[in-house]
Amino acid sequence: MPIWNQKLKELRERNGWSQKELAKKLDVKQSTIAAYEAGRNEPKIDTLLHITDLFHVSLDYLFGRQDASGDNATLYEAICSLSERDRSILQKTVKAFSDTADEDIPG
Repeated sequence: MPIWNQKLKELRERNGWSQKELAKKLDVKQSTIAAYEAGRNEPKIDTLLHITDLFHVSLDYLFGRQDASGDNATLYEAICSLSERDRSILQKTVKAFSDTADEDIPG
């Protein structure tokens, strides 16, 4: 199975979505998602781009290529693999930390 199929299934499951839920978000049938994940069908480029936007990942990530190096790549992949809920929590935490750090800086 090509790597993008595995990544699609992994991202869908990490977000807690069924194939039917993902299909609705991509405006395709559930059987299409099943075929993608099984490697029986390949999406058009516009669907691939919709997938990358939906999961906040790059095409390079989806196809198993590194578009960053070292620790940044590891951090990027870790953040991309978070669910929408967890990404939102992380974003709020970083903002709160940043706001607190700004207050501590003597000016």
